[in-house]
Amino acid sequence: MLVEWEVTLECNYDCFYCTNLDKTILPVDKIDTFVKMIKHTYPDVELFVFGGEPFVHPKIEYIIETLYKYNVDFVVQTNLSKKSIRSMKRISIPFKANVSVHPTEVKRDVILQSLKDVPDNVSIQTIDVMYTGKEAIKYYMDAKNFGKNCYLTPIADFGDGLS
Repeated sequence: MLVEWEVTLECNYDCFYCTNLDKTILPVDKIDTFVKMIKHTYPDVELFVFGGEPFVHPKIEYIIETLYKYNVDFVVQTNLSKKSIRSMKRISIPFKANVSVHPTEVKRDVILQSLKDVPDNVSIQTIDVMYTGKEAIKYYMDAKNFGKNCYLTPIADFGDGLS
């Protein structure tokens, strides 16, 4: 069973196809209770941790450590920004991540460097390149060399798709 946990809607990017409105987060004193409840209610759960950008959550390290402590299978969705990489490097336990590449927000050389900088304890499961026009194909061609599962993900409202 897959359970999604939107830890924050806050993000460090401002993509036109995303909301990024609500800054509400689960307080740290409730995180442990929530994780125990999920594990008890759904013992075979895989938790999909996403947002916004989970690594802007001020307690993301605690969240990941708590999931690990309670033996919850999880994967974190990230835009792999420089800030996200810095947060990942402060976490020593192994975890899985899915990457969303946003061509409208980050230059190709920056995302390629971020893919190279992923710490050894982080296992990239998938890379989704948000298709926002022809330029996204170049991102996809570069990014597919870093993950066994790389997708070009169409965005519903990206204009004519040609520019």
